[in-house]
Amino acid sequence: MKIFKSSLLALLAVAAAAMTSCSDDNNYTAGVESDGAYFGESASKIEFSIDETSFPVTVSRTSAQVDATVSITAVDESGLFTVPTSATFNGNELTTTINISYNPDDIEQDVNYPITLSVSPSTEYGYATYSFTAVSPSPWTSIGKCTYTDDFISTFYNVPNTPYQVEIQQNDLTPGLYRLVNPYGKGYPYNEPGDYDTSSDYYMVIDATNPDRVVVERFLSGMDWGEGEFMMWSFAGYYLNRGMSPDDVDAKGYYGTLENGIITWPKGTLFVGLPGDNGYSLYPANNNGAARIVMPGVVLSDYSAQVDYAGRKVDVDENNLLTADVTLGDDVAKARVAAVLGQDIEAIAEGIIDGTIESVEITASGVVELPIDKADGIYTIMVVTYDDSGDVQEFGYDFVEISFSGKQWKEVGSAEILDGWIIPLFDVDPSDYIWYASVEENQETPGIYRIVNMYGGDFVDAGSMLPGIYNIQINAVDKSFVYVQPQQTGLDEGFGNITIADLPGYYVSRGLTQAEIISRLDDEDYSTASVDSDGNLVISINACMTWLSGTPSFIGSSKITIETGDGTAAKSVSRPLSRSSMSASELQWRLGNHAIFNTTRVKRAEKFLNAVAKY
Repeated sequence: MKIFKSSLLALLAVAAAAMTSCSDDNNYTAGVESDGAYFGESASKIEFSIDETSFPVTVSRTSAQVDATVSITAVDESGLFTVPTSATFNGNELTTTINISYNPDDIEQDVNYPITLSVSPSTEYGYATYSFTAVSPSPWTSIGKCTYTDDFISTFYNVPNTPYQVEIQQNDLTPGLYRLVNPYGKGYPYNEPGDYDTSSDYYMVIDATNPDRVVVERFLSGMDWGEGEFMMWSFAGYYLNRGMSPDDVDAKGYYGTLENGIITWPKGTLFVGLPGDNGYSLYPANNNGAARIVMPGVVLSDYSAQVDYAGRKVDVDENNLLTADVTLGDDVAKARVAAVLGQDIEAIAEGIIDGTIESVEITASGVVELPIDKADGIYTIMVVTYDDSGDVQEFGYDFVEISFSGKQWKEVGSAEILDGWIIPLFDVDPSDYIWYASVEENQETPGIYRIVNMYGGDFVDAGSMLPGIYNIQINAVDKSFVYVQPQQTGLDEGFGNITIADLPGYYVSRGLTQAEIISRLDDEDYSTASVDSDGNLVISINACMTWLSGTPSFIGSSKITIETGDGTAAKSVSRPLSRSSMSASELQWRLGNHAIFNTTRVKRAEKFLNAVAKY
């Protein structure tokens, strides 16, 4: 892929004041010296200026005793260039030049024109044939530093969507055509020396000539975290390249937009590409919806909202109220606040906006009282903000679990988790990465436990958690017949909320009786529980099932030790994440970034994410 990469970059290079020439690993190796002429390289790209009428090509010879003329033949597919039919050496000259002429009015900028030259008589000392592409790059002018937020790489790696400064240029001939200069070079916050190519400039070209139809052109980043150079593209660019009409691309919602000096793209409409044996596999990116370019000089308004649960009470009319502490951004004109049973963020936001969900309007920060139904469950407290024109801007939320019927769950200690559902997807031995979480027991049915937000908190990939509270319940009422029914983890690795269960729990969810399940299972399929010498409950889950894209797979086995013994057996959930010598924070950094486990995480993506396109 190196030659392809270099030619693309040369195509996008800044126009030079005079012709330049470059080559990719084509420097000749001297052969046996003999009389005749030759070229010093076999292939390259030549950049020429639209302000000139010709550019030179060098021809060399091995003997410089007398004047000599050699023949030049050319193949020019475009027919736009005039190539001399000969080259003349005078006296002791070992090199001479021929000038290839053109009419600037006939030339399209940023178009590759292939030309092949041959010289005769030639010599084995160099190359008898020289094939190159001639291109006149259009000029670009820097317009300053933009603020760029990546959501290509963060789709695959547990790194924050951190804004950073990148030089942005505009095409002198096409207003609205922009390019970012080395956006994944030294300035990318999660790069280290060696992660990116410093020998060339890399340009991400963004066509915003129509601000309602913004396109990211195919972009080779120059960044390699162990599995080859990353490619970036937008759905719009890809499907336009495949022949889809602009209107159809628009109808599918693939375009980005440039509004008020800010470029954004719809969630999931960018591609990140990873190289393989047959080109690049393209995976959906911008899964967080965070990709953004803020143009130089644009000041962002603060329409943010933060909300925190502050308690609940019953008023004099016996209405149940939830109290929330709301903090509004400086530019918020008003906000609507509601508390809703459930965790569907988008549906709740839409309901507040369209009025189908009752909300309280506020114009300043403070404590808000919100009416709620008398129902047990997890509530979402949401704030939607508006500007002076009454347009919706942003929303913030918090979650709280409420039980009106009394304390149904009681914390009983911590759970030591050896996970066989998710960790094996990283091609990592689960025993190397044990973490801890709070565990609660059901007060109405002792023996039913739940691991509180099991894949949040200290889990190594907690950055992939969806908003909400996702507890994992385990039924260990009968220690010889433990089961985990299908339930969502809150983890989203790019294809939705991952569901887990064990095989007995799956059958329970399908309505089979315990006797029917036992008749179907082999001994190795059972999940069981036992009490160890410290009084801790050790749950062994042998047939872990994980739903990634609609079909369950048997991934591995889990062991969850609920540390409920008396004395020193109960441990704090802040214990080290790993059995290894590295600290929890170092381990999370390594898995979440691109140090020793970078290759593993890329292989994970290729292993169980489905590429939606190839190039």
